[in-house]
Amino acid sequence: MQATTTRRLLMVVIAVLSLSFLIGCAGREYAPKSGSTVWYYHKELPEADRAVEAARQAGKDKLCPDEYYEAWALKEKAYETYHACRTQEAIEMALRATAMARALCPPPAACALSASQQEIQKGQSTTITFSTSGKVKSAMLDGEMVAVTGTTKTVSPTTSTTYSGVVTGLGGTKTCSVTVTVACPPPPPPPPPPPPPPPPPPPPKARVIDRLTIHVNFDFDKSDLTKADVAELKKAIDFVRKYPAAKVELEGHTDSKGTEHYNQKLSEKRVEAVKQYLIKEGAADKARISAKGYGESKPIAPNTTKEGKDNPEGRAENRRVEILIISE
Repeated sequence: MQATTTRRLLMVVIAVLSLSFLIGCAGREYAPKSGSTVWYYHKELPEADRAVEAARQAGKDKLCPDEYYEAWALKEKAYETYHACRTQEAIEMALRATAMARALCPPPAACALSASQQEIQKGQSTTITFSTSGKVKSAMLDGEMVAVTGTTKTVSPTTSTTYSGVVTGLGGTKTCSVTVTVACPPPPPPPPPPPPPPPPPPPPKARVIDRLTIHVNFDFDKSDLTKADVAELKKAIDFVRKYPAAKVELEGHTDSKGTEHYNQKLSEKRVEAVKQYLIKEGAADKARISAKGYGESKPIAPNTTKEGKDNPEGRAENRRVEILIISE
């Protein structure tokens, strides 16, 4: 009877101990470690173990050994703290070790510079954008410290200028640059040539306001005036004197007897004789009187008949001097 009671009591104790063990291990992970009597840990510690091991297998212990060792050491410190019964502190260490292991070997520091307009005209502005990447400890743009995340800057160079950026961090110091080209504006086009001056107005056409034809009978092959011509010349003098302010033009004509060249010269001599006579008699001063011979070129009557015979009357009509009064 006593043995039975003892056996039952032992079974109750075992059940209570088993229940206590199960309750105490709730939320923990079985992860025995060599040299430790603890088999169950809060899950954050074995998770840190796995993160550090994954980093090692990825070769990060060689890529960034210092940072890897920091994560490994923090993980080990978490276990030591756990064994010292500072559970919450150990859990926080394990969480930090996990984060460090997963963030190992960030990309090296780098930078880039760009311009919104890489070519501008003199007097214009452009925006410089300085961007960084990787693990950056410090950054400078054109010798001035800026945020490690980068910055922007508006510039207005007067000549072509190169802007430089520098970042320092993981992997050492890196530089970047961008050149803004300042183009000189093209010279203004030359002014158009001035328009040519308008041509001078044409001189007013001389207008014949009166005309007189006289017949002077020069001796053959002569240009001397004879006494028989006095009456005709008197008409010329009276006619010219009626227009004291007008210009006087004399035209000399011959008939067709003789060569054309001979008649041209003869008409010039005869009309000149009449001109000199009018000047000598005071009918007109020589500044306003002119004379020109036309030879046989302007007949006013036929020199021959229809049958081709000589026409004395027609020839007499053609041997003439015309006096023209010109109004300007």
